[in-house]
Amino acid sequence: MKSPFTAVRQRLGSCQTARPGDKGAIAIITCIVFMPIIVGSAAVGVDVANWYSIAQRMQSAADAASLAGAVYMPGDFATATLIARDIASRNGFANGINSVAVTTAVASKPSQLRVTISTTNKNFFGSTLAAPTQALSRTAVADYAGPVPMGSPCNNFGNVPSNGNGASFTIGTGCSATPQFWANVAGPGSPKSNGDQFA
Repeated sequence: MKSPFTAVRQRLGSCQTARPGDKGAIAIITCIVFMPIIVGSAAVGVDVANWYSIAQRMQSAADAASLAGAVYMPGDFATATLIARDIASRNGFANGINSVAVTTAVASKPSQLRVTISTTNKNFFGSTLAAPTQALSRTAVADYAGPVPMGSPCNNFGNVPSNGNGASFTIGTGCSATPQFWANVAGPGSPKSNGDQFA
């Protein structure tokens, strides 16, 4: 009489014996199951890295274009646009070529130029996942700060004195001849109300 353990061992041994026609089936099933995951990972890894690289180049081009065009703001928006598009083209993003659009606009201040670069990028692996292209866009804003006036058009300090020939010094237009500004240069042994005649 066979022990129950012997019967179980015989039954398990028969299950582990592979059929002649089943060899290699697991490899095919594994490929079918994991192929979408592999392609999806490639799409995420390669395509997203490509988007990031192109977006960085677009941002640099938009920065350069807005800085170059802003010097013509606010008086000459047409020239600012022309220069901005030229600089964007020199950086690899020519307006109207290869689905690239370079648009300009006045930002929140009349002296500010906004440049937006847009393009449609073709994906390497995304087309297998129903995403053949990806829209990318980057924007930069530059502000033109005009020259800061230094000093004053009024070249007099204190009441305008004589220039030695009986006439007064020339002062700026709209400036008062008697602004009542005075300075006191104190010296040794000199009353503060008089100042030092030699200084």
